[in-house]
Amino acid sequence: MTYAQTEVQPEGAGTEENPFQIATLDNLHWLTQNFIYWGKHYIQTADIDAIETSAWDNGQGFLPIGNDNHRFSGVYDGQNHVISNLCFY
Repeated sequence: MTYAQTEVQPEGAGTEENPFQIATLDNLHWLTQNFIYWGKHYIQTADIDAIETSAWDNGQGFLPIGNDNHRFSGVYDGQNHVISNLCFY
């Protein structure tokens, strides 16, 4: 089965006072695709089951956040939530 990869910008402004709120796999996917925001603030507001990522990008999975050209330099507070079943490059 193939799952569509959908980017949905999370609520929030990315500031310390108003961080982006990662609530869904679509929000997390938005983060991977928008490196210009990798220096911002994030909070995770729910547990995320990422089982769909095993079928993403022709079976390669989830694209990591951060790379040699653009490092993640932001703040990500998981607030004791989990991301389960994540398959990545």
